[in-house]
Amino acid sequence: SSSVSINESMDAGTSLISFSAETDSSSSISYSIEGEGSEFFSVDEDGNITLNDSVSYESASSYSLTLVASDGSNTSSNAFEISVSEAIVTIELASTSITLSETVALGTSVTTSSATTNTGKSITYDPLTAIRKLL
Repeated sequence: SSSVSINESMDAGTSLISFSAETDSSSSISYSIEGEGSEFFSVDEDGNITLNDSVSYESASSYSLTLVASDGSNTSSNAFEISVSEAIVTIELASTSITLSETVALGTSVTTSSATTNTGKSITYDPLTAIRKLL
């Protein structure tokens, strides 16, 4: 069986793995994917499997799937696994302790921070949205 590892932050449409099948007849081969979670993946007429929708490591860390190839008369299947790794965010603060005068002007920058992921994806953080979720 084959396997591929993906990150939970991969975009839909990302190509993951390719399979091929041959037939003795002149019929074309059609492919399908079976198994729990197969709705997150699609296979084209050439056996290329792509990500249909984002996956979550917290929901499933792997998918055990079966690729089925058929020429209308004969059917063959191949088991494969897709492992999902977690996207990890690292936040670095310029300072962990801030002292402000009570007369500091509104809009004054008081610290900076940066965030990175192990996936290379950009991160957007809105403190007002975060505060509203806490209320």
